[in-house]
Amino acid sequence: MTDEAGGDSPATTSQIQYRIEGTQQFGGKELLRLKTFAGDMVTKTELIAVDQTGIHSFAHTGRDGAMIGSVTPQIILPAKLKKGASWDCVDEIADVRIKQHFTITDVEKVSVPAGDYKAFRLHCEESAPMSVTIDRWFVDGVGFVKEIATLRSPMGDLLHRRTLELAKLPTAATKADVIVKKLVVGVSSQAVGDFGTEFSNATQNLYARWEGHDLRHGAKVRAVWIAEDVGDIAPPNYKIDEASATATSSDAHGLFTLSRPDDGWAPGNYRVEFYLDEALVETVKIKIK
Repeated sequence: MTDEAGGDSPATTSQIQYRIEGTQQFGGKELLRLKTFAGDMVTKTELIAVDQTGIHSFAHTGRDGAMIGSVTPQIILPAKLKKGASWDCVDEIADVRIKQHFTITDVEKVSVPAGDYKAFRLHCEESAPMSVTIDRWFVDGVGFVKEIATLRSPMGDLLHRRTLELAKLPTAATKADVIVKKLVVGVSSQAVGDFGTEFSNATQNLYARWEGHDLRHGAKVRAVWIAEDVGDIAPPNYKIDEASATATSSDAHGLFTLSRPDDGWAPGNYRVEFYLDEALVETVKIKIK
């Protein structure tokens, strides 16, 4: 995945993985649970169905991680692919909700790191409220191999462009593939955003964020903040604070907040220990400068 913002911001690249992890009941249907991973962190969960009419999305997680159901199932791909076929769906690009009209414009050659293919090209172009163009390339027996989504301002300035290219052919799941950590954790200076390992002593809040996978109902998640080495301010491995939460669903998530002391954080080495039902499962080490 390559992300480009407008202005002089440099493009960023990263690897993501799509993984089907079992099924989930939603709206009276048993749907496939499709998860998007960036490293160990789940960035999106989508509930989809595959049948003789095609691939449809019934719900997906929002920015707060809660599942959002679609008013009507969204068409990801119709079963019958041919030039000129078209359909409507609704998506969200860079926090802008867009009603989209897709058309299969052609069958063309496309090259991505996973190989060279002859693919159906799906095209969408909308002008309101922002200028959005989306192109996707689909290959029978493989799936989507490329996507380019571009968002522009009413004046034509680039606001955001995301390019996805298939890096590796899909594989059938093995037992090793489906072993997932019960807790994915990290520390950030924001309630929503990237994790970090180094922070300024002027940082207002530190957030210990966690996301559960296949947790039992009522599982206890606890975080303990520890100052490992802050000089003469406190003895080694001094316990600063702790907080806990109870999981209300198998994929529960949350955060624990530690606020900046009035005179600032003491520079040094810290760690956050994450416990699941009293068992230590993850330790995150951070440094404050």
